[in-house]
Amino acid sequence: MRRMVPVNATLPAEPGDIGRQLEAAFRTFWVHWKPGFLLAFIGQLIGLLPAVLMPRGGDPMQTMDGLIEWYSRPGTWLLFALVVVCQVFLFTALSYRLGCCGRGQDPGLVASVNRALARFASALGAFLLYVGGLLLSMLPMLMIVGWAASDGLAPLTRSLIGLLALAALGLPTWWSLAASLNLFAVALERRSAMAAISRSLALIRGHWWISSAVLGIVLLVHLTVSLVIGLVIGMVALGSTMDTSPGDPSQASSLLIGVQLLMSPLAALLQVLLVCGLLALFNQRVLAVDQGAGETA
Repeated sequence: MRRMVPVNATLPAEPGDIGRQLEAAFRTFWVHWKPGFLLAFIGQLIGLLPAVLMPRGGDPMQTMDGLIEWYSRPGTWLLFALVVVCQVFLFTALSYRLGCCGRGQDPGLVASVNRALARFASALGAFLLYVGGLLLSMLPMLMIVGWAASDGLAPLTRSLIGLLALAALGLPTWWSLAASLNLFAVALERRSAMAAISRSLALIRGHWWISSAVLGIVLLVHLTVSLVIGLVIGMVALGSTMDTSPGDPSQASSLLIGVQLLMSPLAALLQVLLVCGLLALFNQRVLAVDQGAGETA
């Protein structure tokens, strides 16, 4: 029995192939980018705060000393922590609003923020578990790289160790996708932090390659657009700086911040696209798993 689908829904109500998942991702972005743009744009601006507040100067040595002193302050690390907390909160609200929009029911900005507030503890916990799992999965690779960098190894041995390190890269690569749907489980299914990680792993289990193909295509579009437009904006800004203040090293960091500010609307749109790609993947896997559970029952 087919589910009733609202007219403005962009996420399918039945499982589909890769083409259908990609269509759902790009269609959800095309139709619902406006509801998600503000949350993503605020996140981009908050992410620029550390770059704006870090010390800059004309003397490179003084600037380096200032950076070392700045990073040694507890307030600096508190700032980074607050930025991360805000990003998790905004991503949770964005996931919830786009998830509802994709199913044909826009809850509005206030309801999305309220859902993010209600689920914030679980969202932050799931994020920390995700990052912690990623760091743990990287330990074997880092240990192998450290072994390869040690003295007294023959070139052939060093090459074999390098291949072993490349193979060990598969573990963090697997985890980064397998656990990536955790915040959708928190926002849309009201799951706890640990349950959200388990849900994401269960959804991707047995379908990692297909899921990576879907998300890889979305990421390819994301990176291509950001790289091309970023290079154009950066070259124009660099040319303007060279004309007005040639040879002034203090302009480099200001130029970088300026380029990031100019890129922030585009970065917000591309973040919405990435969320739509993850959302389409989440929707597909939930439908497939639930359908399989129903047939088994």
